[in-house]
Parts: sequence; structure tokens; C-alpha cells
Amino acid sequence: MKKLGKLLTVLSAVAILALGAVSLVACGGGDTSKVTETYIGKHVITETTTVNGPDGQPMEQTTTTTYYEQLQLRDDGTYEMTQLQGSEMATYFVYATGKYTKNAKDAKFDGYTEIVLEKATYVQINQDIYNHMFGLTIDTETSSFPHEIAGGAMLTKDDIFNKYGNFGSRYITHRATVDDTHAENWMDVEDDVNVVE
Repeated sequence: MKKLGKLLTVLSAVAILALGAVSLVACGGGDTSKVTETYIGKHVITETTTVNGPDGQPMEQTTTTTYYEQLQLRDDGTYEMTQLQGSEMATYFVYATGKYTKNAKDAKFDGYTEIVLEKATYVQINQDIYNHMFGLTIDTETSSFPHEIAGGAMLTKDDIFNKYGNFGSRYITHRATVDDTHAENWMDVEDDVNVVE
């Protein structure tokens, strides 16, 4: 019985080491950079387009998309953006990485620090379409392109980077009081910046 216990312990240790090795490979082969800052944001984007109406006449159609984001900055100058885009027909989960530049406090807007996010160098999109009726994953490193998306359109790898990996800048709001419940971890897009003159 003791031999069986030792064998199970050894097998468990080997399994843990194997999982650790897989995790290191999945994370970029032993990347030692660390997350130094984490920010969250919620942005509502409204777009108006012209479409053909039921009578064949042009009409304006307005769509509103809410984006929930988590931005993590690493000490090697790279970022990780996790974004949730919810709509009536599909939910998009986007994970992207790239390089960033953090500008000086108050350089562009009083009370804010601008973080300029370069276009992503890696994007993964997971789509939940029609409440679990269809699922779709696109990975810029492992998927074949052009790749079909929901609705039948074919996108190239550049289309994916332009549509899902082009974030622009985020603005960190500075607070007069910072404590456990009032942290400077909220970020805005430029349209949400509210500077008090």
C-alpha cells in the first residue's frame, strides 16, 4: 500500500511539472515580465449607419455597443487588453497584446494620464452567437485566413487586427482621495473624458 501511495505521489508531481511546462510555453516560453498596473473601463459606443428600409428607401439605423475592458500594463512595455462586447445577437470576448506608451500626468487633459496602445500584435476572439447557438474562435497565430465570421463575411488577418486590435488611447482618471475603495484604476476613452475647467 505504501508503494502505491509513493507511486501516486510521483505521478502527481510529474503531472504538475508537465502542466507547468505547458503553461510556460503557452505564456510565451517563460516570459518573466510582470503586470505592474491594472485598469478597468466601460464605454458605450453609438454608431449610426444608413441602410435600406422595408420600402427600399434609405433609413438611418443606430446601434449601441457596450464595451467592458480590463487593461493590464506589464513592466516590459507590453499590454494585455481583455474586452467584452455585448449585443443582442452575439457576445464577443477579445484578448489582445501589444506595446504601449504611458505619457506624463496631465500632458493632454488635466486630471488624466494618457496610455497610448499600439495596434495589437496578437488577437484572439471568442464569439457566443445567438445565446450559445453557435460559437466561433479566431486566433491570429493559429487560425487560417481569410477566416469566416458570423454572417458569412471573410476577414483577413489584417482585418482582424484593424477591427479588434486597434484600441488607440485610454485615459486614467486621477482621484483626489485614493484608498481601498477609491483607487485610480478607472480608464476612459477620449469621448468620456470630462475635464473640469
